[in-house]
This record gives sequence, structure tokens and C-alpha cells, in this order.
Amino acid sequence: MSNITNKHNLPQTLVNLARRDPYTRGNARISVTQLIGSPKIRILQAENQAEIITDVSETLWSLLGRALHTVVEQGADESHIPEERLFTEIAGWRLSGGVDLQLFGNNSDGARQVGLSDYKMTTAWAVMNPKPDWEHQLNCYAYLIEKEKGWEVTDLTINAVIRDWSRHEAERREDYPKVPLVVLPQTLWTMKAREEYITERIKIHQDAERAFDWGEELPECSDEERWFKPGKLAIMREGRVKALKLFDITEREQAEEYAKENKATVTERPGENKRCESFCKVAPWCEQFKRLQE
Repeated sequence: MSNITNKHNLPQTLVNLARRDPYTRGNARISVTQLIGSPKIRILQAENQAEIITDVSETLWSLLGRALHTVVEQGADESHIPEERLFTEIAGWRLSGGVDLQLFGNNSDGARQVGLSDYKMTTAWAVMNPKPDWEHQLNCYAYLIEKEKGWEVTDLTINAVIRDWSRHEAERREDYPKVPLVVLPQTLWTMKAREEYITERIKIHQDAERAFDWGEELPECSDEERWFKPGKLAIMREGRVKALKLFDITEREQAEEYAKENKATVTERPGENKRCESFCKVAPWCEQFKRLQE
């Protein structure tokens, strides 16, 4: 990233590091990370790259996430393959994926088997509410391994480093992670299911590119891609800051009845598109976001 600002006067070393991002998808049309993501965001990023400005303060967690790759490389032993990028041709496009760690062995017949492991810098909330993208990403890597290397993939895991872990919350809550690193097994799909998923995702991206080239509007980001949080009906009582209770927007009748019983009022809290509003770098060029704001 070259368009890095430093509005908060953070150390220059961090600015230098942000500007020296070593990531590359290699000689490929699309990476696994892009494949599983929004085609609208991918295309708008490519189209407006020169104008996208990022402050170094917004990159801190991703910079620390890059440090995990050094941990993987330096912690590898003879049964590990760290940081390997693989390529394949599928549906007319060249796809690449960078696999954090392969842990290999052999089955009883001597055939090579491998488990895939990916490291994530994330939050406690994300660990307690796992992202479908993690499963999608690792199954794409499994596809690359089995297709290009001929090795059987036996298991998939996410090693989640929890950046906001709290010892107090771990002691207080039963569902909270007990340590700041949690190993999360992911469901391993069949080879057929992986191929169908990748083929379908490539077609979605191809169709989006075609629409963009023809001057048509890009496909809209889904609720999941926008990190949409639905609105709520809050039961509020005068003098209190916190709601007595929250209801879904569709539960207005129940909300009004509850408010009447508790001598309170119903306040509608609008939904949020959290990624669009706070994290999407291409929101200024997105017609969908403009409509959502209106």
C-alpha cells in the first residue's frame, strides 16, 4: 500500500511496514481471499486503487497479523510446510491461494496425507460466532492441495489469536474463550463440493466483470458481505440509558404490549451496514452504499 497517511503521528516504522506490504497473489487472475469475497468490492478496489487512502492507524491489526506468518515459518519442523502459494486453472481463470501451514504424514498405504492450518488475528466475538468465510477459504486451499499435489487433505483448522481477549471475561463467562488462542476445526467438504463452490464463485466474479465492462451496475453486496446488523425495537424507560428489552423490527405488536405493561416507550433503532459505514475502502465509489445512506 502506497497511499498511507499518519494522522495520529504513530511511529514511522509502522508507516514503513504498511507501505511495504509483501502480499501478492502471484501470476493469477484471482486469489482465494478475493474469490470468497464480494465481486463489487474487488472490482471497485482495482478500479480506484490510486485514490484509496488508508491511515496507518487502521492497519495495526493487519500488520500484527502479518507477524503471525513469521511465527509459522520459524516454528515449522520437518513435518510442516509453511507459507506455500499454490495455483490452478479452473473455469477459465487462474486461481491462487497462500496456505499458512500444511502438517503432513502418510496413511497405512504410504500415501501422503496433510492437515491444513490457518492463523487469524481476530476478536473474541468472531471466535464465539465463527465466520463462514473461514470454512470456505480452507476448503478452497484443500481443493488446491488435492488437485495440484495429489495429497489427501484430512482436516482443516483455524488458529485464532484473540487480540481483545480478557481474563476477567474468561473467568466470568462460560462461553468465553479460556485462553487467547483457540483452535477451531472447520468442516471438510468433499472434493466435488469444493469444485462446485469454486466454479460457482468464479462465475459470479466473471459475470460481475462483464457487467462492469458493459457499463452496467455491479451486483450488490449481500447482507453478509456488508456485515449487516438488523434494526431493533428498544423498550426505553425515562431516566434509563439501557433498554429494558430489545425486539426484532417484525415484533412491533409484542414490543408495544411489553412497553405498555412496563410504562415505557418503543424506540426504533435502525439497522447498520457496519462494513460499509466503517471499514469498506471503496464506499465512496459505491452506488449501493449511497442508496443505503439515503
